[in-house]
Amino acid sequence: MTATPGVRVAYRYSPDGRSIAWTKNLPDGHSEIMIRNLKDGTDRQLTHDAKFADDPLWTHTGHIIYSSNRGGNINLWMMPVDGGEPVQVTRGGGPDVPLGITADGKQLMYSELQDIGQVKIADVNTGVIRQVTMDDRERGGPRYPPAEGMLPFPRRRSTPSVRRGTSTSCREMEGMR
Repeated sequence: MTATPGVRVAYRYSPDGRSIAWTKNLPDGHSEIMIRNLKDGTDRQLTHDAKFADDPLWTHTGHIIYSSNRGGNINLWMMPVDGGEPVQVTRGGGPDVPLGITADGKQLMYSELQDIGQVKIADVNTGVIRQVTMDDRERGGPRYPPAEGMLPFPRRRSTPSVRRGTSTSCREMEGMR
């Protein structure tokens, strides 16, 4: 991986720390998810969509979840680390960005990046989506899975009468202790 001024590269370490999943921006304007073996420095291309692919997230179940417009809107897709056919995880207006996943790989937290975004949790197996936040605030990335059943995340408020500021909110998550 090399740094180019003005180019954002998203990456995440594998759960065992031996590899990195990263976004490779290509000259024709699309991006792909790559896997770098840290021992020998080799890269392997995971996605082959010639579309936008970004924000890879490793799971402990041997999958990578990533943002992609391969189906139209920028939603979340999941595929085995060794390759295979991607499976669409979210289906909405997007753009969706993965934030974290439980160790058993069953619950995925993601953010729908709108001007005023909401934090949601998706059941990876059933596709059932639960909205966690309800107020109109900009969101930062929460810590997931929750610690002691509490979900902390930064929130920002900006109104004409209130100077822009950041605070931290905690949301109790039932059944997440």
